[in-house]
Amino acid sequence: ARIDKRKAWILKLKIRKPVSKFMRVCSLYFAEEDYFYRSKDFKKRKILKNTAVPSNS
Repeated sequence: ARIDKRKAWILKLKIRKPVSKFMRVCSLYFAEEDYFYRSKDFKKRKILKNTAVPSNS
């Protein structure tokens, strides 16, 4: 399942070079419903859901 999700991300983002764990994806690639909010120290943080796949390209 994790491999399938990784492949989906690679296809959606059209990545043509080797993928590393240090790569980042801009938040513009995700819809608002791909996040949940967590409050910590009076600050709201957007956390990406485990099920999120980039959609806005």
